[in-house]
Amino acid sequence: MKPTILTVMHDRVIRANLTYALASHGFDVVESQDIRNVTETIRRQFANLVVTALNEAPTLEVCRQIRQHSDIPIMIQLQEHSELSEWM
Repeated sequence: MKPTILTVMHDRVIRANLTYALASHGFDVVESQDIRNVTETIRRQFANLVVTALNEAPTLEVCRQIRQHSDIPIMIQLQEHSELSEWM
């Protein structure tokens, strides 16, 4: 069974490129474009990792919602000069 990665990103192009790259390296990829779908997706389908690249406030909200339902690892892609990158 291939590892499954859930991508949560607003930007369709970035999400598609990441999905292509991960799939070409043998991962199953489940895509979610916004917060509303994340917790439902996690409930319905198993994933080994969540990768997110959202704006600052939605990213933290996504992480909070995921943690309410799962202890799945979360990888956050940050812009070089964002408030979150300074906080982390």
